[in-house]
Amino acid sequence: MDTFALMFFEFAILGIIAFMLTEIVLQRRHPGLVAVDGTSRFNSTFQEDSSRENDDEKTLQVIEQAIMLDSNRTDAYFLKGKFYAMRNDFTPAIEAFKQVISLDPHYSAAYYHLGEIYFLQNDYAKAIEYFEFNVVFDPKNDDAYYHLGKAYLKNGLNKSAVEMLEKAIQINDRHVEASLMLGLAYVACQDYQSAVKPLEQAIRLQPDYVEAYTALGNVYLQQGNAAQAVEIYRQAIHLDANNPDIYAIQANAYIADERYESAISTCRRALELSPNDEKLYAILGNAMFAQKDYMEALHACEMALELNPRLVEAHVVAGNSYYAIHNFPQALESYKRALEIDPRHVLAEKHFMYLHNEQQDPD
Repeated sequence: MDTFALMFFEFAILGIIAFMLTEIVLQRRHPGLVAVDGTSRFNSTFQEDSSRENDDEKTLQVIEQAIMLDSNRTDAYFLKGKFYAMRNDFTPAIEAFKQVISLDPHYSAAYYHLGEIYFLQNDYAKAIEYFEFNVVFDPKNDDAYYHLGKAYLKNGLNKSAVEMLEKAIQINDRHVEASLMLGLAYVACQDYQSAVKPLEQAIRLQPDYVEAYTALGNVYLQQGNAAQAVEIYRQAIHLDANNPDIYAIQANAYIADERYESAISTCRRALELSPNDEKLYAILGNAMFAQKDYMEALHACEMALELNPRLVEAHVVAGNSYYAIHNFPQALESYKRALEIDPRHVLAEKHFMYLHNEQQDPD
């Protein structure tokens, strides 16, 4: 086979690889309809899985054939890395992408995918290393700065995260995920005032972005603007009415705003959605305590601790409630239990020491 024919043959093989990989991605994003009948569903699923395995095997064979024809083809190794990454088979994916880099140290997309894999494996230091290379070789890639910012944030490098996420938005001011993440990075820096603008931008770009609403509500709550936080959470609930977590944080905002009846009704609505959520019972107990309904507060805390005996918040609220009804031994026991679980819980320690000293010196 002459040189021209060999080159044409290799090019055709790589074209087939790309086509087959595209087909696999599309099939997995748009699974076929399954029958209502259980047996038919099983047979259909089995056939689809068998067909997929056969397609995967053929795809890998074609890729390996391309590499055998020319072991220096970076695009073949890159497709091999993508193939394994799509299967969440990360060890051979990493090997393939690293082979790409060894052949072409400027192949930016290989660094990007390595960063993604290490991020998914919670190895944020390695993710940062590869995303940093990616932005060097592809400095106009907004997604690269976005992912690097996320990795910095996960690694506790909050100011660096802010810098990278701002760069992502400078490149693409419509990058909604980068706007949300920038807001969260400012929160991690405890710069709540700066966090508001990117979170509002995320909502403008995507008006149904529930995570942006909850993050913005949290910022307002941290700023002491509980009423505004309640309103933002209300909008989030309107978008996702079956999410008990949003009701929980709204209930906390109601407590901060001294609207205890609203907090209680919000908790009860959330418990209808998630009846075994111990944290909801603890929040309900806190609202009951704030309303001076101490026995109901204790009952809510008992429910929480039945579900999770190590829930510190429930022990603290129970201690407060016992103290309010002058059951000091039981209050001490509740605070003590909280400190056994979390020795650094400031409120539990403060209340325990106060009550302990009071009991030691009643005069």
